[in-house]
Amino acid sequence: MNNVGNLIPSDIALLFGRPPLLIGEDQLAYDTLLSRVVASVGPKDGIEWLLAKDYADLTWEIQRMRRIKVGMIDAKRKEAVISIFESILEEENLEEGRDRAKEAGTKADQWFGGGEGKQQIRQHMQKYDLDSYTITAQAFALRSRELEVVERMLDSAERRRSKLLFEIEVHRSA
Repeated sequence: MNNVGNLIPSDIALLFGRPPLLIGEDQLAYDTLLSRVVASVGPKDGIEWLLAKDYADLTWEIQRMRRIKVGMIDAKRKEAVISIFESILEEENLEEGRDRAKEAGTKADQWFGGGEGKQQIRQHMQKYDLDSYTITAQAFALRSRELEVVERMLDSAERRRSKLLFEIEVHRSA
C-alpha cells in the first residue's frame, strides 16, 4: 500500500491484508482507488475502515469484470470472422478442393494479418453490408451465455457496493 500507507492507521492496515489483485493487475491503480475511497468516506473507526476497504475492493472487482467482458468478446473475434465468412462465401470463391470452413479460416487469418488481405476481406464483407461492428456483434453472440453470467456477477457486486455506503451511513447514525 505504497501511496495509501500513510493514510491508513497501522492497526487497521494489519486487518486489510493483501489487496485483491490478480497477477498482472496494477498495485498503484488499486492503491489510488483505495486512497480516493478513504478520502471520500473519511472512516472514523475500525468498522468504517473495513467498510471503506470493502467498497474499494468491490469497485476493483467491478472494474475487473467489465474488462473481462471486453476480453471475452475480443477473444471470440476470430471465430466470429470465420462464422461470418462461412455464411457469405460464394461457391465460385472457394478454391478447388477446399471446403467452406477451411476457406473461412483462411479469410480470418487474412483479416487478422492486416494489410492488403484485410482490405480485400473488408471489401468482400461490404458486398453484404457487413463491417467490423458485425464481427463484434457475432463475437458477442458467441459469448452471450458467458457474458450473461458475468453480467449477473456484476449486478450482484454493484448492489453489494451500493449497500456498503448505506451501511456506513447507518453505522454513523447509530
